[in-house]
Amino acid sequence: MNFRVSSINRSFTALFILILSHSSLFAQMNPLAQIKHPAKWSYSILKISEGEVELVMKAAIEDKWHLYSPFQTYKDGDGPQPAVFTFKPDKKNYLLSGKLIESNAIKEKDEIFEVDVRYFKDEATFRQKIKRSSGDPFTITGTISYQVCNEGICIPEEERFAFKMEKVELPPVIDTAKADPAIIDTISPDTAKKVIVESVVPTVSVAPVDDCSPFTSFWYGLLAGLGALLAPCIFSMLPLTTAFFVKQSKKRSQGIRKAMLYGFFIILIFDVLGIVFGNFVYGISSHEYFNLFLFVLFMVFAFSFFGAFEITLPNALVNKADKASDRGGVIGIFFMALTLALVSFSCTVPYVAGLITLVNSGNIICPLMGFTGFGLSLALPFVLFAMFPGWLHSLPKSGGWMNTVKVSLGFLEVALALKFFSNADLVAGWHLVSREMFIAIWIVCFGLMGIYLLGLIKFQYDDAGRVISVPRVVIAIVVLSFMLYLFPGLFGAPVSLIAGFPPPQTAEWSENLNVYNNTSSSSDIQKVNNAHSARCPKGLDNCFHDYDKALSYAKEVGKPLMIDFTGWTCVNCRKMEQNVWSDPQVLKRIRDEYVLVSLYVDDREKLAPDAIYTNKDGKEINTVGKKWLDFQLSHYKVNAQPYYVLVDHAGKELVSPVGYTPDVDEYIKYLDAGKAAFLSRK
Repeated sequence: MNFRVSSINRSFTALFILILSHSSLFAQMNPLAQIKHPAKWSYSILKISEGEVELVMKAAIEDKWHLYSPFQTYKDGDGPQPAVFTFKPDKKNYLLSGKLIESNAIKEKDEIFEVDVRYFKDEATFRQKIKRSSGDPFTITGTISYQVCNEGICIPEEERFAFKMEKVELPPVIDTAKADPAIIDTISPDTAKKVIVESVVPTVSVAPVDDCSPFTSFWYGLLAGLGALLAPCIFSMLPLTTAFFVKQSKKRSQGIRKAMLYGFFIILIFDVLGIVFGNFVYGISSHEYFNLFLFVLFMVFAFSFFGAFEITLPNALVNKADKASDRGGVIGIFFMALTLALVSFSCTVPYVAGLITLVNSGNIICPLMGFTGFGLSLALPFVLFAMFPGWLHSLPKSGGWMNTVKVSLGFLEVALALKFFSNADLVAGWHLVSREMFIAIWIVCFGLMGIYLLGLIKFQYDDAGRVISVPRVVIAIVVLSFMLYLFPGLFGAPVSLIAGFPPPQTAEWSENLNVYNNTSSSSDIQKVNNAHSARCPKGLDNCFHDYDKALSYAKEVGKPLMIDFTGWTCVNCRKMEQNVWSDPQVLKRIRDEYVLVSLYVDDREKLAPDAIYTNKDGKEINTVGKKWLDFQLSHYKVNAQPYYVLVDHAGKELVSPVGYTPDVDEYIKYLDAGKAAFLSRK
């Protein structure tokens, strides 16, 4: 076999690196906006007597971060910002009793400021006693201004707190003016009567969780646009369109301005698509029929890429846009951009369809950023070639390599189409595609792609005597290696690169769950009699799908309740189950220390007629999924999944809820904090 390397092969190599990055990119997409809050606050009230309580403010500090003590010896401005606790004055209802007390702080010299500092890492606890002036209910409010730092950055934060004081019967005479701070400060918290009255969730503690990151959406759109750019219907237009701007302009600067305007209109057209279709898709993205439509759409384009037929828009529509582009001026350039969008329809629709569904979060920002990246990828080459026409000579010539690109994209389209069919299968509960079947089909797709790249199978428009180049062989090896990587997944092994794509690893959707996962419980609690127990992730046997039943069982066995707001079509939910819940320490805690209730917000099972209701917004709640989504919105003001809430037997939060948390250690700390809070209340 002869091998040769050319600029065509280098372009071809770059394209396939982009193609193979699809699965790893999707697996790495993080729906949470990257706003850091390294210190998470929790609050409780310790009752000392009817007229005196102690307010406890505890900060859980992330690893490698530290928070500075309010008690520093240096002057203001000579060192890091210390924490400042401010209580809103309310003499009618209460007075502060004694000084603020902190847990043990670390003392050392700061090398940058050259002063001795006090700080906390991992955890900090602050206590403030108050004496009540009134027995009526009231709320103590205030703020905590502080700074958290790691080795690279410092973040100033301000936390608002609110302690709700219940009505009590005070002694006939309360002389708050004679409170002796010296005596009060000597009272040890261990000798006080530690009865927690109420734990108040901070007013600013949990940021709303989004289903996508605008930054990630933009980069996905950029990569999708680069992939579409190398497709034949767009690539072949580069020399023609660039030559038009150069020849029709008297000056080079004029041609550059026109090309830049042309690029702007390309981005604008795709931004409009993002706004219009992105919000349309959000409302129906979890519906089985919509996912079936996308499955059919991707399959149609896959067969088109294989050469079975050619997909084009009606000529009349394209001709009208092309005719309008002859007007000249700004209007003409706009219609030239519109003509490009229409002519490239067959190449861009698979990318656009995937872009809408994968970056959409129900708001405008994510689809807008994704389509901006997509339009930028398409527009930038036209602008650059208009600025530097000489570059046109370095472009690879159209030929058989473009058909190789199309066929390879066809295999990728089939693999992605299966995801949408699996979504429909999960939502409707048809049980047609198990996790193992999903992985097997992907193995076949990437296996055939690798064999095709090696020239062992040919399609209709392939060059008969084409020499297989070195880059093509290298890409084939990468594709076949990925295929081999998927094989253990047939027996229940985790496949992190595609986590979130296959069906969930539950007894209901997996045939070989127990091969790689030890699901035997070390708990002495018997298996829950639950009609939906087969849906429990990772083979857990104490799983519910009804909140009231789960809470009742939690009370019976004396465990806290873990609410898992999830969805059948939620990619990040599957990633959490595959990559985080599969950790033995996490799995053991969920199995033995909590009662799990997984509430699927896209479950389309109909509610019984007597269970249908209208919510406060006037919407009819008639399915199980709508019921749990309404429950999530009304109780926690969040509509994103995954979303995890740990509650006690009264349904009150033990710690601040969390969303997508890919760090195993952080998730373990979250579970341990919830258990500790439950035991302290109990």
